[in-house]
Amino acid sequence: MEAGLEDAIPISTVLVRPNLGHRHLFGYGFFLNQRIVRSFCPDASFVGVAYYDNRRFTVDAQGYLTLRPRAGHRTYGVIWQVPDVSVYALDQRLCVPRFYDRTGAFARTLKGQLCISEFLATRDQGTGCLESHALSFILRAARRWEFPSAYLTEIASWGGNAQQRRAY
Repeated sequence: MEAGLEDAIPISTVLVRPNLGHRHLFGYGFFLNQRIVRSFCPDASFVGVAYYDNRRFTVDAQGYLTLRPRAGHRTYGVIWQVPDVSVYALDQRLCVPRFYDRTGAFARTLKGQLCISEFLATRDQGTGCLESHALSFILRAARRWEFPSAYLTEIASWGGNAQQRRAY
């Protein structure tokens, strides 16, 4: 055995994993709100606040919320543990994989732990705007989870005319 490997901590001891028969879904946008999550997945349970590096939460050309790969960006969200059967029902309701794709990725908790998770994203690469009432709703939820102020400011800038700003 190489020197130092015997002292290495197995990743399974520091990795936040869902219970058997469940998945971790990374909630952003409207899925920051517990009532909305439970309306889609009644058995969902809160795991913690987490983030993805090199992903950006944005609005597509149709006005739908999505995550896109973007170097240097960080997206905050909430990890929900959801039974597999509820994930499949959610897929049906949200037209996965026709409209949204569900993608696996490692999130990181605020304590720095890696967390196995999945998120939904649209295929539309266009840029759009968020209506003010939807924007207010998301900002209230993001403040409730105490996301960083710079991140809240970025989200707040999404209102208004699509010609005046770029979401990425």
